[in-house]
Amino acid sequence: MRRRTFIAAGLGGTFALAGAGLWWQKKFSLPARNAVFTPESRLFFAALIPAIIGAPNRTPLSTAQIAAAVDRVLETIEQLPLLTQDEIGELISLLHLTAVRKLLAVSPSWTEATAEELAQFLQSWRTHPIALLQSAYLALHDLISGSYYADASTWAAIGYPGPAVQFG
Repeated sequence: MRRRTFIAAGLGGTFALAGAGLWWQKKFSLPARNAVFTPESRLFFAALIPAIIGAPNRTPLSTAQIAAAVDRVLETIEQLPLLTQDEIGELISLLHLTAVRKLLAVSPSWTEATAEELAQFLQSWRTHPIALLQSAYLALHDLISGSYYADASTWAAIGYPGPAVQFG
């Protein structure tokens, strides 16, 4: 076999494998947004909600309040554009990886993480020198706090009387 033939065969094989890989990924991969609507993501949001919202009036959030807030977060995500849903799905998929949680110094699972671990994780992303992590923190913060306080039953705890003009 001549050298030129060997190189041509190698390049042809490389392109064939790359093309087959792209075809396989497009045909059989699920959109990243599917990672948002899983039981694991519900547990992830249930762990983060108390860390972001805190304890209004120094009263910890009840399990029912957290579950309702998780529902509102997922409803909010459903209303976002599909590309944004994909980005949130990619973030959640990444944060589900055990190796990533170890790098973030969070317990083996989000449900086992202590309040201090979650606060440290959020603070490290909030003040991180890499803008992408700051953006991820802001997205999680705004998504969770906006969804939580969208419910009128949560307003009294922060002293918000509601809008001055009632529409409807």
